Amino acid sequence: MKKNISHVEDGLMEILINYDYPGNVRELKNIIERLVVLSDNGILKKKDLPVIKPRNNDNFEFNTGIHTLRDVRQNAEISYIKHVLVRCDNNISEASRILDISRRQLYNKLYEYNIITK
Repeated sequence: MKKNISHVEDGLMEILINYDYPGNVRELKNIIERLVVLSDNGILKKKDLPVIKPRNNDNFEFNTGIHTLRDVRQNAEISYIKHVLVRCDNNISEASRILDISRRQLYNKLYEYNIITK
């Protein structure tokens, strides 16, 4: 693509490393190509990533037994909030906009789920 890449935005490598790549190497290649094509001034940016689901080491495992629907929902919400925060560089305003909830509601969830403490 004849572009020199000089910098990878903070947090982008973590997202790429934690992605599950269901399409294997071809999917990784396509994502990197997209980042390079959309790069500006030789910088790969998180905002140019396609929507990807990260591999999350603390995923709720269904094979560990039967769980209440409330527990499953809560775990899904925790995982998704963490994912959005990573994509937004922990910018609460941007995360709350993406999640379509108020900043106060997001802070309440962060405290409730012990993602951050008071």
